[in-house]
Amino acid sequence: MKILVTGASGFVGSFVSKRLVEDGERVIGVTRTLPCKDNISYYDLEGKMEVAVGDLTDSYFIERTLNHYRPNLILHFAAMAIVKQAQENPVLTFRSNICGTWTLLEAVRKCSSVKGFIGMSTDKVYGEGMGKREEDAMNPRHPYPVSKACEDMLIEAYLHTYTLPAIVMRPCNIFGPGDWHPRVVPNTIKNMLSNKPLIIFEGDNRMFRQYIDLDSFYSVIHILIRYWEKMKAFPYDVMNIATGLQPVSTEDVVRLIGSLRSGAKFKVVKRIEAVKEISEQSLDITRLKALFAATDSGPWRQPDEFFKTKLKETVRWYDEHRDYWREK
Repeated sequence: MKILVTGASGFVGSFVSKRLVEDGERVIGVTRTLPCKDNISYYDLEGKMEVAVGDLTDSYFIERTLNHYRPNLILHFAAMAIVKQAQENPVLTFRSNICGTWTLLEAVRKCSSVKGFIGMSTDKVYGEGMGKREEDAMNPRHPYPVSKACEDMLIEAYLHTYTLPAIVMRPCNIFGPGDWHPRVVPNTIKNMLSNKPLIIFEGDNRMFRQYIDLDSFYSVIHILIRYWEKMKAFPYDVMNIATGLQPVSTEDVVRLIGSLRSGAKFKVVKRIEAVKEISEQSLDITRLKALFAATDSGPWRQPDEFFKTKLKETVRWYDEHRDYWREK
């Protein structure tokens, strides 16, 4: 099977591409520019997967790419995904996330080889609140979640209008190796390994999130693909993705990472500039549990210690790949 992965050089897209290659799939990775191939190199994927370089908002590029490679399934991860950056440049965020998605979907509609589409959304489209279900209304208030909510609706429009088998994934916060973006987990790890104070912003004790590691996230991708192969469809239009762990505060995440190395010091600071973010967020994962019911496994079957174990593995990766993040 041929699978086209957008955002294939990014944090999530590169890891998923790596695992797909290991599973014996033929992968075509789409990346915007050649300098962004860092993760493809670090995962030793060069020569093991095809790479198409171009901008998803360029209809000629993406139509030519699909017609050349004739993929069977699309995994759409490409996006501007950092809340702060989206607030600083909302127009670029809308262009990348919304225009890029409709350009891709329109190219897919014209490509007869494509029989399935998996889109990457976010829990943030629901807005503030705990235990959000897929049936709950989206309530985004800021540029990044608004752009992703628009993506979701575009995918559903092509699903229902053009009978394209598609599913929208709405995951909680994903962490793991290969993340160079300014997020709490990689930032804290890099500070710790550089013997710098671990930063806790005032109010972090009131910011509650769920987290899922890359391996667990990929387990969901894997079972969705297997389901699609067998049924030629997906079990739902939309599915939340999270573990069974209770939401934890951002401060607790920083302190947990600090506990993994002796001598870690913490520094509480005020934010220089306000970032509009949701304070409390969690997902209902009833649909996810039903999907995994026949396998007697799933990312929700994880004790609290599992989160700490996966954080340890992530710290170890950054420790062993200092040249990677010091170049960023």
